[in-house]
Amino acid sequence: MAIHKFTRFIDRGLPLPRFGDGSTSRDYTYISDIVGGIVRSVERVQGYEIINIGGSKATRLQDLIALLEARLGRRPWSRPSRRSRANVTTTWADVAKAHRLLGYDPQVPIEEGLTRFVEWYRKAGEVAPNPSAGGSRAGEAR
Repeated sequence: MAIHKFTRFIDRGLPLPRFGDGSTSRDYTYISDIVGGIVRSVERVQGYEIINIGGSKATRLQDLIALLEARLGRRPWSRPSRRSRANVTTTWADVAKAHRLLGYDPQVPIEEGLTRFVEWYRKAGEVAPNPSAGGSRAGEAR
């Protein structure tokens, strides 16, 4: 959700909300990697298992914004805010169990995933009237 929101704000020249100094990091995973992991789990797991599926690599917020900037060809301006103490500094998926049980190995690095996302975004013709309200496209549920 952050990638879509950030893309929309940067593309429209709106102030990008940024909590903290941009050093927090998250594990962003391309949808085809997630779907592949789910399909493998349905095919290979008998019974009940808890398995992390993700990209297994954390990307700093400031790096994510720079990557989007490069793909959109627009320089964002941000509106820094204090980071909530409840917001953890780093998250990422430990996919060792998924690799062992499913042969799971995420294939789409963040750079390629963002390139694909921006291409999709441009083809889709984003039409949300108010991005700060998280608007939706026609016929799309929120």
